[in-house]
Amino acid sequence: MVDIFSKNFSNSEYVTNNISDLTEITGVIKWFDIVRGFGFFTPDDNYSHMGDVLLHVTYLRWAGYHTICAGDLITAIVQKRESGYQTFKILSMKQSELWDFSAPSDDRSRVEIANKEGMRSAIVKWFDRVKRFGFLTVEGISEDVFVHMEIIRKYSLLGLYPKQAVLVRLDKGEKGFMVTEIYPDTSKSYIQISH
Repeated sequence: MVDIFSKNFSNSEYVTNNISDLTEITGVIKWFDIVRGFGFFTPDDNYSHMGDVLLHVTYLRWAGYHTICAGDLITAIVQKRESGYQTFKILSMKQSELWDFSAPSDDRSRVEIANKEGMRSAIVKWFDRVKRFGFLTVEGISEDVFVHMEIIRKYSLLGLYPKQAVLVRLDKGEKGFMVTEIYPDTSKSYIQISH
C-alpha cells in the first residue's frame, strides 16, 4: 500500500475511500494525443496484469511537465477504477533518448535543445484549438508569426496559452513568417519582447 501522505499529493481530493487501490508503478508512454488531452502508458513487467494505464493531460500539468512523447519513461501512482487503471499522480518522467531534446533528471521542466542556432524567444499571442492555429510575437520580428497545430503536435507540446514563453525556429513563406520548430521556454513563464 502507498503512503499518500508522504507524497504530498496536490490532488488528494480525488482519493477514494480505499487508498489500497493506489499503486506506485513505472512504465513507458504508449501514445498521447494532445488534442484529445489523454493517452496511455504500459506498465513494466511487474504490473503488466494492469493493462494500459490512462494518463490525462491535467496530471501532466499538475506535475509541471510541458512535453510528452511515446517511449518516455514514467513513474506514477495509479488508481484502480471501474474502467481500469488511471494515473493519480506523476512522480517522475524521463524523456526518451530518441528525441532531439531531453529533460535533465535534476530539473524536469527544463528543455535542452540539440541545435540552438537560429532559435528565437517568443510569446504566444493567441492559439485556437478549434481553428488549429494561432500567432506569436517573436523577438526581432515586427509582424505576428503563424503557428499551426501540426507543429504543436510534432513537438509534443500539450497546447499553447496566451503569454506563454516559447523558443521557436522560423521559415518565411509567401504570407509571412511561420513556426517550423517550437519548444517551451521554461526558464521564464512570461517574457517581454520588444520589436
